Amino acid sequence: MRYGFIGLGTMGVPIAQHMINGNFEVQVWNRSPERYSLLDGDGVKPSESVEELFETCDCIFLMLSTEAAIDQILRRDGSGHSQYFQNRIIVNMGTFSSAYSKGLADSIHSAGGQFVESPVSGSRVPAERGELVAMLAGEKSIVSQVEPVIKTACSSTVYCGQVPSALLMKHATNMLLIPMMIGIAEASAFARCSGLDIDLFQSILGGGQMSCGLVNAKLPKIIEQDYSSQSSIQNVFVSALNSVRSAEHMQHKAPLTELCCRLLQAGIDSGLAEEDVLALEKVIGNVESRND
Repeated sequence: MRYGFIGLGTMGVPIAQHMINGNFEVQVWNRSPERYSLLDGDGVKPSESVEELFETCDCIFLMLSTEAAIDQILRRDGSGHSQYFQNRIIVNMGTFSSAYSKGLADSIHSAGGQFVESPVSGSRVPAERGELVAMLAGEKSIVSQVEPVIKTACSSTVYCGQVPSALLMKHATNMLLIPMMIGIAEASAFARCSGLDIDLFQSILGGGQMSCGLVNAKLPKIIEQDYSSQSSIQNVFVSALNSVRSAEHMQHKAPLTELCCRLLQAGIDSGLAEEDVLALEKVIGNVESRND
């Protein structure tokens, strides 16, 4: 099988690199061609166009940040997109609303293709270490064909059932993950404004029952006030918003995630969209005062 990969962003680069390191030849395309230089190995094959990639690949992985980007690249406006899908497997690794994913799957199936959901849990550092968790959905026989490639970037893969069950599972995990990350930023902002010893704050969080992979990864960044992006405010906002939309589609409420959306939007409005979600500690006090 010939593989293609579209979307060499913060997560796409390390995932594609693991696939290449796993001895899979991967043809890549990105809207910004300079991103190709971030990949190493003989298995890297840049494409001149999306059309060329689809003509030469049997299975195409998508790691794009928005639904609009997928629609534009796959030409889902009716201008001949069906020729992209026929006899091909499309694997979406991004996190979008479950309703959108189901519609995309239906569109691909009607054009004679196959669709697999493969959202991943984890940020840039776990992606670089090959420690992501992939949630998979689709026809099991098709999922089995692409799972070995996905496993190159993951510590585990979990089959969740038919589309959109993988994305629903991802949204359920995000409803815990996103408030945890924002909670670290809020607690840090409070500790600093209270004049507490920030090193002592770190040792307490890292030494008890709150110690976990996420907290331990974020605490050094908090101490150094390092806001370089592992999980950017913009990307976390999109994930939170899609979780809320999926909850609404299921006629379910997600009040805590809705509040997270408001806080993340405040970070974006403050010009922090590309900084790590921990940068919310810069604005979270102002957000709270505005909402009093």
